[in-house]
Amino acid sequence: MLKVSDQVKTAYSKETADRRLVVIFPEIGSGGLILQHSQIRTETMQLTESILDQDSIEFIGCISSQFKLTIDSIPQKLKGKKIVVSIYTDDTASEPVKLFTGTVDSDERTGNKRSKEIIAYDALYSLTDYDVTDWFNTQVALLESGKTVTIKQFRNRLFQHLGITQKKANLANDGFSIKKLTNMVKGDDAEETDTEEEEKIYALDLIKALCQINGVFGIIDRQGRFAYRRLGVDNENDEGAYPGVDENGGLYLPFIPGVGSVDTLTDATHYASYRSVSYEDYEVKGIQRVYVRQDDKSKAGYAGTDKKYRYYVQGNRFTLGTSKADRCGIAENIYLKVKGVTYTPFTASCIGLPYLEVGDPVSFYVYDFEESDKQGKDVYVMKSFYVLSRTLKGIQSMTDTLSAQGEEKQRRFVSDLGIREDVSTSELKEQVDKNTYDISSQGNRISELETGGWNFVMVDTIPSSPTPKTVYFVKGTAG
Repeated sequence: MLKVSDQVKTAYSKETADRRLVVIFPEIGSGGLILQHSQIRTETMQLTESILDQDSIEFIGCISSQFKLTIDSIPQKLKGKKIVVSIYTDDTASEPVKLFTGTVDSDERTGNKRSKEIIAYDALYSLTDYDVTDWFNTQVALLESGKTVTIKQFRNRLFQHLGITQKKANLANDGFSIKKLTNMVKGDDAEETDTEEEEKIYALDLIKALCQINGVFGIIDRQGRFAYRRLGVDNENDEGAYPGVDENGGLYLPFIPGVGSVDTLTDATHYASYRSVSYEDYEVKGIQRVYVRQDDKSKAGYAGTDKKYRYYVQGNRFTLGTSKADRCGIAENIYLKVKGVTYTPFTASCIGLPYLEVGDPVSFYVYDFEESDKQGKDVYVMKSFYVLSRTLKGIQSMTDTLSAQGEEKQRRFVSDLGIREDVSTSELKEQVDKNTYDISSQGNRISELETGGWNFVMVDTIPSSPTPKTVYFVKGTAG
């Protein structure tokens, strides 16, 4: 959750609050282009954020946030330009809430009209195909020269090279010294892979590997910094659960149950602070053992006492050249960060709170059907969830769709980034060793036969009447 004052929280909890969107293109003009309120079609605003968008939990994240807005009367070309968006209410003009920092990807006109729909993404979007091979090779050279390169040093140098600020964090395997760096990618379709493509290293792939080896969700935050998020912990001054506290220190609830409630068994769309909440009747089971390996044929290091719910960190670039003891240490550090993380899958539609972030816990009063039946009256209980994805829409009628997906029992999930050891060398050595063994064995066998009275003769063709106890070697021809 963004750190904001209680006054800001109070303002956004009121649907009647007058909200103002501030959209700035800092690279246009001498002082930047600031849109007038009349140029913004307010209810077209949409912000989509996520750290996990699949049923199986995978500690990587690195999903680009998207911002959409329709605007009027803007002649300038906006594609490729930086965009910074914030919002405030009439009562909190001095405390705007940052919504988005990114780059416009498209600014297409909507039909034969003066209006444009702009679609922008944060920095992760462009890093997908951002080639950092030359920079990466400088780190390879450092390592090969005998210098120590830790995970933390690598990530700090990478983000400095990219020009992206990191939010301060101490990560699980920051202190691990990288053993080997290579850009050799091997797979089942290696023969079909373009040679030049094999040699390229892309920024987002390195960032994902950094997040995977540390058991965190990576995301670009509202200020444009790269942040590392975990569930169930204080992600640096986390303010707590939805939707905050009021001026008297009490918790804002989506509604006050039992007051003016009549049709409480139906979807509570008539309550101003939340329209609906639906959730699964199970919790996603927590990880009980973490394995670290390069592929499914290599020896894994692991940590954790029970192997019922297993999580595999596989194909990470920074585990190349590691020993089993190294992999056990890496697994232990990840396990200590992710063990026992559990949550309830849900979807909620509620009033939009711009200071809420993905990864935050939220709480709602929900109807308890079992207890209501037992007691013969309406019973509500507080239930908490983690927001893994959210879509914030509108301005004056701001709404939030919050959600988290998840399978109940993730017995074996493999998080595979696809980086393998250079198996061609080891396979060649294995083949050479095998051939050497075969030749040596045959030589020993020939000596044994000669001792037993056998003769060995080199011939051009095998004679029509072979001599007993004679082995004929037929001369071959080149070509």
